[in-house]
Parts: sequence; structure tokens; C-alpha cells
Amino acid sequence: MAPPRWTGLATFSSVFLRLALGISFLSAVADRFGLWGACGQPNVSWGDYAQFVDYTAKLNWFLPAATIPALAVIATAAETLFGLLLVLGWNTRIVALLSGGLLTIFALTMTVALGVKAPLNFSVFSAAAGALLLGARADFPLSVDEALRRTQGRREIVLNDPQPRMNENPERYEVRADGQLVIEQTLREDALPGPSRGYARDTITLGWEDRLHVRGRRRSDGGVGFGLWLPQGTMLRGGDCLVVEEAKTVVVVMERPEPVFLIEPRTPQEWGLYAYHIGNGRQPVMIAENGIVCPDVADVEQVLEQRRIPFARTTLAFTPATSPAGDHHG
Repeated sequence: MAPPRWTGLATFSSVFLRLALGISFLSAVADRFGLWGACGQPNVSWGDYAQFVDYTAKLNWFLPAATIPALAVIATAAETLFGLLLVLGWNTRIVALLSGGLLTIFALTMTVALGVKAPLNFSVFSAAAGALLLGARADFPLSVDEALRRTQGRREIVLNDPQPRMNENPERYEVRADGQLVIEQTLREDALPGPSRGYARDTITLGWEDRLHVRGRRRSDGGVGFGLWLPQGTMLRGGDCLVVEEAKTVVVVMERPEPVFLIEPRTPQEWGLYAYHIGNGRQPVMIAENGIVCPDVADVEQVLEQRRIPFARTTLAFTPATSPAGDHHG
């Protein structure tokens, strides 16, 4: 469990590591194209691309000479792509893991060709370990991934007009909003009507905030579009079934795992005290078997740090016991 005083350092170290790896990749690419100076100048490893190709051949002496130019191009392209994506923080987990693999290959080839001291001098093993450690993080602060995570799902709600044109057809027991057939109820699997049990199955994966938006257009993970018009205050939960009659499809709600804070009280007194402070801060909470769960957002972190409540960061599907006070979704 991470004490609150370490959370700022954890955020800083994640950003620092991501930028350090990304900029290091880009710096190495700049060197081989002479952007840091010509060959022979201080702190210049290659100075031009020909020198880099020769270095690639030296490291990969066991490969046919005809493959070396292609290998140099692949390495350069990979380092450029990984460097840019790491600096931006886009698809960070995948890029970090791939970077760790690439750097491990670099370290091993350097060891075989030059001896183990060479990759140790250039900290290639350390960089590889750092990249793999970055890939194991649950979240990536100050990144494109973080920005997309916070807005993901909202772009799927194309229609959120509080007063769309509603048309009822009492003969067919259906309601349409702006011409689109609307789903007015959720069902559990065991309560599905007989005909719909044979329909095709699809899913819609949503974070907790998006599961509070129950009026508007939605699109399933498989691309099935439909309208929702559920009672105000409804929250979609994992396993809820939405019957899309027009597509003969049952869309099952899936709860997206997302970054959260996990507070694990050790005594009944701590349970009461922590729940009181978090609830008094008007923050959404979920009570789990092993503790109290809150979304990983700045407001919640501020409450936890101010009250010196120990917590750990993790990734879980989050469903608050109640909607945040004063928050109304429609």
C-alpha cells in the first residue's frame, strides 16, 4: 500500500521515466543523422547514417552482410516510432513493453559482440528494465492515454438532447427518439423474453461515468447502434442486457476496468473513519471485500492526502454504491 506522501513521487517517476526513454530513443536517432554533430566530435557516437550501419554490422556480426542495411532501417524506424509515442504517452503500455524487448535485444547483442561491460556502461540493461516497469503501471499520468481514458465513451453518445422528439407506437409497444428505436429497460440474462434468448450477442464496455449516461445514442463494441431512454438515476451494471430488436441482438453491459484508489482499513474504527471522510468529501465510493474503492481522480486524491488515508493505486471495474452527490446524469 502506497502512503499518500509517495503518490506525488510515483506520478513524477512515471512521467520522468516515460519521457527519459522516449527522448533517449529520439536522441539516438538524431545522432545517426548528424543532428548532434559530425563523427569524431565530443559526445557524438556516429555522426552520420553510414557510421550507424557499420556499427549495426559490428553488433550483428553473426548475420549475413546483406541483412545489415535492412536491420539498420528497422532499428531506426522502431526507435523513432517508440520515442515519439512514449513522449506523447500514446498506447504507452504496449510501446513500453515493446521498447523493453527492443532494448533487451540491444543489450544482448552488445554483450555478445563487445562484452558485457559495453551495455553496462551505456545503461542498456537499466533502460530495458525501466521500460518493462513502465509497461506494468496501471496508469500513465500526463499522457495522451490519460486524456483519452477520461473522455472515452463520451464520443459514443452522439445524441444527448434532453428533449428529443419522442414518438410512441402503442400498437407495436415501441418508442422512438428522433426516429431511432429506443430501449427503455434493462434485463438480466435469466429474465430475457423467450424470443430474444436466441438473438445474437454483443457487448458494450463502459467506464463507471459512462454507465450513468442512460439517455442518448450508443454503439456496441461490435458496432450495433441503438438508443437508450432509461429512468433518471439508473446506472448500468455489468451483466445488464439491452435487447436491440431491430438488430435481433442482445447487448450485454461490461464494466471497463479503470484506475482506482484502494483503501484497505485494518480495524472497524478505520473502516468507519475512512468511510466518513471520503463520504463527507462527496466522492463516489464502492465497498469491496478487501476495502474501499474510489476513482483515481485529483479530487479524491486530495481528500485522501489531506486526511492522511493510506491507499494504493490499482485497476478495477468500479461501480459506486451511489452516484456522486449533486451529480445528475440524463
